[in-house]
Amino acid sequence: MLAVLAAIVTFAAVVLGGYWLALRGNTAEARVLSLRRGEPGQGNAGRSGDGPGRGRGGSVGRLMGGLLPSRMVSRTEARLDRAGKPLDAGAFYLLVVTLAVALPAVFIGFIWLVSGKTPSGVVLVLSVTVGVLLGGWLPFRWLRWRVNGRRSLMRKRLPDALDLLTLCVEAGLGLDASFRRVSDEMEGPFSEEIRTMLDEVGLGKPRRQALLDMAARCGIPEADVTVNAVIQSQQMGSSLASTLRAQAQQLRGRRRQRAEELARQAGVKMAFPLVLCLMPSLFIVVLGPIAVNLVRTLGK
Repeated sequence: MLAVLAAIVTFAAVVLGGYWLALRGNTAEARVLSLRRGEPGQGNAGRSGDGPGRGRGGSVGRLMGGLLPSRMVSRTEARLDRAGKPLDAGAFYLLVVTLAVALPAVFIGFIWLVSGKTPSGVVLVLSVTVGVLLGGWLPFRWLRWRVNGRRSLMRKRLPDALDLLTLCVEAGLGLDASFRRVSDEMEGPFSEEIRTMLDEVGLGKPRRQALLDMAARCGIPEADVTVNAVIQSQQMGSSLASTLRAQAQQLRGRRRQRAEELARQAGVKMAFPLVLCLMPSLFIVVLGPIAVNLVRTLGK
């Protein structure tokens, strides 16, 4: 038990140390972000990733980002944007390297503490291989899980957000004021993306480009369709409220179809746990007495 606790403490210390180095950003930048979150009238204007984690990740993170191919860094940055920007690319790759180094050390230390002797060469090679592969895979798996979670939440809340946006537009508010009202009234990743889009527009980015960037960060087809419809409505001069109402109705239909699809898949997904967990127990209860009687009969 003591060996297990020592291995866990060592692993936690190494990972937290690397994570702290990755998230340690510029003090001035962290101060600006804190002031921005505390501005009056902004509400939760800062995104979920605001804070030190959204900085440049410190000098170590910048060094990690500079050593990697630009295409790989750009792809990772796009995934991090869709995940809510918890880290920048340099800090994320530093976390990958930290885990890839820490896990083999923990495995080797645990084996050495349990066995009381130096592991053999085969065990060392196996521990290093498994630790490096697992440490390099876990951050990407966590990033994919976070992206999928945000996409699922956006798909659920997008029709409601469009309904509220339609009501605001029909009430006479402008598009930016309607988006601001939606971001203030609703919570979730889509509201955070709306706030980011409004901040970009306030800093001088064209509204069309800001909307397209927001759709790219969302990473769901529903957001692309909605943004393209809004842009086309503004360019053609058609009724924006009618366009938003039609998009909201279409998204509600898609949400209902997706729920029906998941309900149909539930029976197939439940078959595997039933076969693996229930059937062996059922066989033991039903066939167990028969097997015992058969063995007794053949043994006479």
